Amino acid sequence: MWCVIRVNTGKEEEAIVFMRSIMDIDKLGRPFIPKVVRKKRALGEWKDRFMPFVPGYVFFETDDPDALFFALKKIPKRTSLLRIDEDILSVSKQEETFIRAFFGEDDVVGISRGHKEGDRVVIDAGPLVGKEGIISKVDPHKRKAVVATEMFGRKMEITLGVEILL
Repeated sequence: MWCVIRVNTGKEEEAIVFMRSIMDIDKLGRPFIPKVVRKKRALGEWKDRFMPFVPGYVFFETDDPDALFFALKKIPKRTSLLRIDEDILSVSKQEETFIRAFFGEDDVVGISRGHKEGDRVVIDAGPLVGKEGIISKVDPHKRKAVVATEMFGRKMEITLGVEILL
């Protein structure tokens, strides 16, 4: 079963390191941060950047979500990394299936490639193949596509990498 733990956005890696330093979280399951490959332009060159799939969340694959919950509740409230005041959220099977549809073996969403046909975007390769209907926005100049969905009880926009031939 997958659970998610809210953390401060941009502090996902630090949160896992912090949890490992104060408790043996690896006995409770596997913490991971799904990543998205996005192209960013720096000094005139496009470079790959790995960013969280869902910023502000650490995913946890566990067989015992109750043990994970109680272990995290023992962390002092004064930590600024974890938002323990909220319950750990269980990821529904539907959400897990939706998320897994984008990933390869290494918890990384690759870059999709496509082209424009009139006003439509057609994805030819990558994790968005056949999922053009869930894309809400495409910015070919910044090489990103936004997928609007509902996860963890709230509406979210997930930004994925895409290269569109114009």
